[in-house]
Amino acid sequence: MWSAIWEWVKGLFGGKGGIQIGKDNKSFSTTAGDGATVISAGGDVIIQGAGTSAARTEKEELIDWLRKNGLKEPVSHVLQHLLRLAQLVGNKHVEHWAQMELFGYDREGGMTKDDVVPEYRAVVGQYYDVFERPLHFPPEMHFVNSYRFRLGVGMLEELAKGPVSHDMRDPVFIEMLEKEINVKISRFSFATVGLSGVLSMIRNHAIKKFNELEK
Repeated sequence: MWSAIWEWVKGLFGGKGGIQIGKDNKSFSTTAGDGATVISAGGDVIIQGAGTSAARTEKEELIDWLRKNGLKEPVSHVLQHLLRLAQLVGNKHVEHWAQMELFGYDREGGMTKDDVVPEYRAVVGQYYDVFERPLHFPPEMHFVNSYRFRLGVGMLEELAKGPVSHDMRDPVFIEMLEKEINVKISRFSFATVGLSGVLSMIRNHAIKKFNELEK
C-alpha cells in the first residue's frame, strides 16, 4: 500500500507541503535523507514533501573539502584542491603559488625570473668537506648553513618519511660556495624533522590563501 501512496505523493509535491491520509493510524516516522520527502505520524499519517535540494557546484565542493580537510589531509592534496579553486575563481596569484609548491620552484612549476624560493622552505644543516670535517662559517655567513628546497611538495613528503637525517649535494649551490670559501665540499646534512617544519609552513600558507579565496 505504501509504495502506491509514495508514488502518488511524489506527483503532488514540487516544494514544501503536506497532506493527511487516513485517520487514527499508529504513531511512526521515517525520512529518506536531506531534501527528501518525509513521512511522519502522531495519531494520523502526515506526508510532507521538502522538495529536492540543488546539486552543489564544483566550487562549493572544493570549498567544503578544504574546510573539512585543510588541516588533516597531506599538504599535496590540500594544494591540489587549492589550485583548482584558484583556477575557478580566477585568482592567478594563488594559482601560480600553488603550482610552484606542487611541481617545484623551477621551470616545470612555472617559476619566473621574478620568483624566489621562499624562506619557509629552508632547513638548517651542516656542510662537510671531502675529509668529512664539518665546515664552520663566520657569523656573517650563518645563512650558508640553511638550504631552501626547490622540490615539489609531494617529494618533500616522501623525504620526510625517511631516516632521521639526510645527506644531499646540490652541485650548483656547492660550486658557488666552494668558489667563495676555497674549500672542496662533500655534502650537506640535515635532520629530517626540518622537512616536517617546512611542510607545516606550506600548509599554513595554503590555509591563509584559501581564506582569502573564500572571502
